[in-house]
Amino acid sequence: MQSESWERAIAENRAWTREEAARAVAACDASGLPRAEFARRHGSTASRFYWWRKRLRKGAVGGEARLLPVRVVQPGRAADGGTGSWSGRAS
Repeated sequence: MQSESWERAIAENRAWTREEAARAVAACDASGLPRAEFARRHGSTASRFYWWRKRLRKGAVGGEARLLPVRVVQPGRAADGGTGSWSGRAS
C-alpha cells in the first residue's frame, strides 16, 4: 500500500501542506483512536494534529495576506487624532 503524502512528510521530517494536514486530520478522526495514540503510531506528535485541526477549523491556514493602512505620527502626539485615548507608545 502506498503511503499518504502526510505520512511521507512525517517520515521526511518536513512540514505538511494544507491538503496533507486536512487528510492527516481526517484519517486521525476516522481511526477512532485517541489523537496521541494515532500520532504515536505514525511517528508524529499529538500536538501536531491538535495544531492543524485547530487551524483547519478556524480557516486560518491559507488565504491571502493583506496590507493594512497605517498612519505614522510624531513621538508624543496622540495617534487617535488628538482625543488622548491612545498615546501610541508601548507600555
